[in-house]
Amino acid sequence: MKVYLDTNILIDFVCKRVPFYEGAKGLFALGSMGQFELVTSSLSIVNTIYIGRKYDLPIVKQRIKSILSFVSVCDLQADVVIKSLDSDWKDYEDSVQSMTALEIIADCIVTRNKKDFMKSLIPVYTIDELISLM
Repeated sequence: MKVYLDTNILIDFVCKRVPFYEGAKGLFALGSMGQFELVTSSLSIVNTIYIGRKYDLPIVKQRIKSILSFVSVCDLQADVVIKSLDSDWKDYEDSVQSMTALEIIADCIVTRNKKDFMKSLIPVYTIDELISLM
């Protein structure tokens, strides 16, 4: 199953945000074992580095590097950025994430904030919901 990771999942893991780190760690462990094909966007990496400045930036960068052997990073496409400008989503970044997931033909999006993806055309799960599907 190709699982598109929303930025908050990536941040929770690499910044070890409590209480969300443990769930994210479990998801990344499953990804490293090949249970899921994990994908995130270049936008999510940039956003994570930006947020990571509040933590220990060199460690955040190292943690991102450590997952790149089993997490694919897809490009942020110009047409997605432009199409999202016309979307009626409340949050532009969430619209971009959802459209990116569609572009890469992800089976689902994993996020902590499902309410932000109410208009998603593909299934949206929390980590616990996704793992329960196994």
